[in-house]
Amino acid sequence: GFHGDLDSLHKFIKLDPKGEETPTILAAIYFLQREITSPEVQHWALQFLKHKDPVVREHAGYFFYTMLRVSKKDPEISKALVAYLTDCAPDEPSVAHILAYLGGDENKAYIPMLIDWFKKGKSSRIRSKALEAMTPFLIAGNPNVGDIYAQAVQDKHYQVASKAAAILATCKNLDEGIIKQLSSHALDHEKRPGVLADLLQILWNHQKHQTVLTTIQKIPTEDEIRLVMAINAVEAIPFEKVQPQVERLIKSDNIFVASTAFSLLAQRCQSADAVKALKLLEEGLKTTAYKQLRSEILMSLADKLSKHMKPTDLVERFKSHYQYYLDKGDTITAASCLVVLGHSRTASAVPFLKEASQSKDQRIRLAAEGALSIHDHFKLGPVYYYEMMFAPTLAFDWELLKRFGRFPKLIFETDAGKMVIEMDAEQAPMAVQKLIQHVLSKTYNNLHIYRVEPNHVIQAGSPGNYGHRVLAEYNHILKEEHTMGLGDFGKDTGSQHIALTHLMRPHNEGKYTQIGRMISGQQLMNDVDKYDLITTSRIETDK
Repeated sequence: GFHGDLDSLHKFIKLDPKGEETPTILAAIYFLQREITSPEVQHWALQFLKHKDPVVREHAGYFFYTMLRVSKKDPEISKALVAYLTDCAPDEPSVAHILAYLGGDENKAYIPMLIDWFKKGKSSRIRSKALEAMTPFLIAGNPNVGDIYAQAVQDKHYQVASKAAAILATCKNLDEGIIKQLSSHALDHEKRPGVLADLLQILWNHQKHQTVLTTIQKIPTEDEIRLVMAINAVEAIPFEKVQPQVERLIKSDNIFVASTAFSLLAQRCQSADAVKALKLLEEGLKTTAYKQLRSEILMSLADKLSKHMKPTDLVERFKSHYQYYLDKGDTITAASCLVVLGHSRTASAVPFLKEASQSKDQRIRLAAEGALSIHDHFKLGPVYYYEMMFAPTLAFDWELLKRFGRFPKLIFETDAGKMVIEMDAEQAPMAVQKLIQHVLSKTYNNLHIYRVEPNHVIQAGSPGNYGHRVLAEYNHILKEEHTMGLGDFGKDTGSQHIALTHLMRPHNEGKYTQIGRMISGQQLMNDVDKYDLITTSRIETDK
């Protein structure tokens, strides 16, 4: 595989595989990324761009996309790729990756070509990559490029509009004409939530405060996704302007909305609104219907408070939280409070943690022992990285795995259509078991897809802490396009978050647990919108 014998790879390349069957060539391209800086390897990738099979050409193009990781680029490669593009059809699948590579050159001579591909490209992937490649020229203030972006935020394809809005949000000094166009777009609150959020951030940063406030006030209270994302987009909005909406949103029947609203409050706890926001957050968590949110939100709160609160005050606050939730029987949240105490590295927390480490409750004991190890040994990262690190490990249910077979199918029905993923219970038994259990308990039903990165990944998973961690199962499922992996905060911290990749990612092998491959609905990877719903999920037994 990707970590295989390099000498054997060279021997394979010398066999001249360009006339072989497509799977053989795809394997070669996958391996070629091991030596991405080699002139010989780059020559082979250029040769594969001439292949008759569009799948081979797409993967050869992706080879050059991965070369963006290389700091020093060969101008002759760029010259060859520009020449290649002149003969490509508007739907040529390799174009998007070639545009990404050329965008790294920041060559002004490419602007007409990039604009042309944005206009004529037949896929959202091509058009979004053309936008991405034009970013340096937008920042430099090129008016022709600015007009393209202003038009793109209205595009009917979400991944194009989203890419345009996200890039515009990184620019600090946009032309007044562009800002005027974006203001008119923002007042149309029917815009997709992700695009609207970026537009509001842009307008606020360019001093269009009243436009932002007016737009938020016009969003109906029942349109919770759009409302919470609009408020969350602009941290600088005075809290009193949105407090009534936030108070309603943390009580939402939609777990994603409630989680986002609580996270918004946690963010405000490091601002001038800290006292109001902190009280609302802590009282709201005690009464929320979604108990699984408590641990995650308190971790986020601790991260924010640690930036301005005295460590001793933070410790006393979380000792109080620990005792409250322990008395209520919520050991998951109580355990997370112990992790916060360890992360504080405060001497006053140590006796408390040592006492908790003697608990008869396994979860409390593991969390206390882990917290003491953080206190004494760890190189500190953000506190929420440790939420699942010391949770009990999921116990295998071999009868459940046997019941569904080696290759159970995970089926998601979404707003955009149906996705079918064939999982491999032999390669990743613990991860497959956990996903089956989540589906059987309807964790994924009526759940929003919370991350859509064009040409990269889509992610979904219910917010919150579901109690048990899934160990990493690095395996032989290749990091190809349309494969599914388990999200985590590091080795052995997986739970319910999943990631579906657009493209091959061989450089990520050995970093994430691969679970299976999408066998139906691949086109949805390009069509799905951020915050689309997974309406239902189910498991089909391997037959």
